[in-house]
Amino acid sequence: MKKIIIDLSSCEYIDSTFLGALVVILKKMAERSGEIKYVIPQPSALYLFKITGLYGVLNLYRNREEAISSFA
Repeated sequence: MKKIIIDLSSCEYIDSTFLGALVVILKKMAERSGEIKYVIPQPSALYLFKITGLYGVLNLYRNREEAISSFA
């Protein structure tokens, strides 16, 4: 099984195209029986994921350590 963590800690701006790309990546990983986790530590970014409805769809974590331990 493939396991990937995408760390968006340094990401300063997220637009709708980027959000769409994250969803496509999630779907492609699921088709290949893989898992993907996203690290989104900034409160403003977390708020964006909540208002777009992606908070419950994507596997979001506040730091890399939490994301890594979730694979267990």
